[in-house]
Amino acid sequence: MMRYVRIAEGGLVAGPNNEVNGLTLQGVGHATDLQYIQVHGNLDDGIEWFGGTANLRYAVLTNNDDDSLDYDEGYQGNIQHVIIGMDQDATAPQGSNDPRGIEANSSDDEFAPETNATISNVLILGGQINDGEPGMRLRGGLTTAIYNSAVRDFDAGCVRVDDADVDLSGDLDFAGDDVQSQVTLTNIMADCLGGIYNKRAANTETNVFANTVTVDTAFAIAEVEARLDAAPMIAETEEEMFDPEAVEVDTAIVQALVGTGLPDEG
Repeated sequence: MMRYVRIAEGGLVAGPNNEVNGLTLQGVGHATDLQYIQVHGNLDDGIEWFGGTANLRYAVLTNNDDDSLDYDEGYQGNIQHVIIGMDQDATAPQGSNDPRGIEANSSDDEFAPETNATISNVLILGGQINDGEPGMRLRGGLTTAIYNSAVRDFDAGCVRVDDADVDLSGDLDFAGDDVQSQVTLTNIMADCLGGIYNKRAANTETNVFANTVTVDTAFAIAEVEARLDAAPMIAETEEEMFDPEAVEVDTAIVQALVGTGLPDEG
């Protein structure tokens, strides 16, 4: 079990393309309870899953130098209630990183089509450090469904979807060995200079739209367009976890977790 844990200013740039994550989950199973976790100021990813089935709920990921959430190598699990805030002062990453809010990878030589995650209630706030990167990159023959989330301040689009060039030919042939990612987006607000999609659209989308995204001091979205008349049905990955009803923001918990690192609005 990990609850009410803050991992701050860790990681190490050991060399080119060799940094250390804030929290690494290597094949961890769903019996592990991960809730109320902050990773702040890490020199690589905030949290990365290498396979496994560990679920995450209530996380704040701030000022991390690479991707805030990253999963690959056949990870299958659920993630809900996450605030992601990129470094608002940095103009470039410190390591050999390409920071995004979410990266999911099952591509090319790292092809693992079992990779399957369900994500809900995520706020992603970009910044200048993300120059040239999308808010989310979902790539390589994986399955991902994202619900009730908002992305802003990325100049290369809010979402990029890539497919798996399994035979490494450079040309996608879905009638052959190559595999298309299966991405579902539901109730997504997008406020990015590059538009909603960087490359291709999701396979299935419902209520995905461009709209201004501003947040209050508790990092709740201010726009009325973010309100839902009813909570959608969420098809969970493997283990049941999701709260089906709308959740009121607990300001005390958010402020205790955040501490520092997110832009102050209002």
